[in-house]
Amino acid sequence: MTTLAQAAGALEADSGLWSTASTELKTAATAANGVVISDSDWPVRGTLEVYYRDLQDKVVGLLKGGSTETGDLSDYLIEIRDTLTGTDQAAKDALSGLWDF
Repeated sequence: MTTLAQAAGALEADSGLWSTASTELKTAATAANGVVISDSDWPVRGTLEVYYRDLQDKVVGLLKGGSTETGDLSDYLIEIRDTLTGTDQAAKDALSGLWDF
């Protein structure tokens, strides 16, 4: 049987993993966005250059989106943990002293 404390700890640990993923995706997006190939680096001018830059924009966008989504997931897991522990504490407080005479 899993206790509430164990479940809360698991939610917090998972949140940390998603937060780390978010940070790493953001770092990767920054790095991918920083890749600069000057016009003189292309062996030929034309569509290859356009495709490359479009692909770079797409990859950067996906990495940024992934960073946002994983960050939101991390925050949501903490919100769930806080709701669970808060609800449990409220129930304990409500019952505290109920049978005291």
